[in-house]
Formats: sequence, C-alpha cells, structure tokens
Amino acid sequence: MKERRQSGIKSTATDEFKYYYTIVDVIIVVVCTDLEDDDATINSKITAIRVKFIEKFGELITSGQWTENRNIFTA
Repeated sequence: MKERRQSGIKSTATDEFKYYYTIVDVIIVVVCTDLEDDDATINSKITAIRVKFIEKFGELITSGQWTENRNIFTA
C-alpha cells in the first residue's frame, strides 16, 4: 500500500483501487477510483466536493451543534 499527499488530499492504492481522502474538521471524505484514473482530475473533483461540503455543512460542524447524526448528509 502506497500513500501520496497533495495539498491536503492524500491517496493510497491497493492492488485494485485508489482511495483519495481529505479531512474537513472531524469528517473524512473518501473517494474510491480505478487505478487508471488521472490523479489531477480526481484531486480537482475532491477539492470541489470539499468546497461544497464546507459551504453546506461547515458552520454546523464547526459551531459544535452537529450531533454526529450522519443522516443530515443524505438530505
């Protein structure tokens, strides 16, 4: 298993998949990709996911009002 880090986005690969992850406060965002997927494209997508997540849930999480109920992320 090999790990790489780029601007807050980390990745690790197994024999079958690559896993990219980033941490937003107390939340870990993980994306699973094929081994052939382009790192730059995936990093761009993860950055977009992170920005949208922070826009939508950032204040709730950092304010301490989040009750750790993950169902709010599916609404």
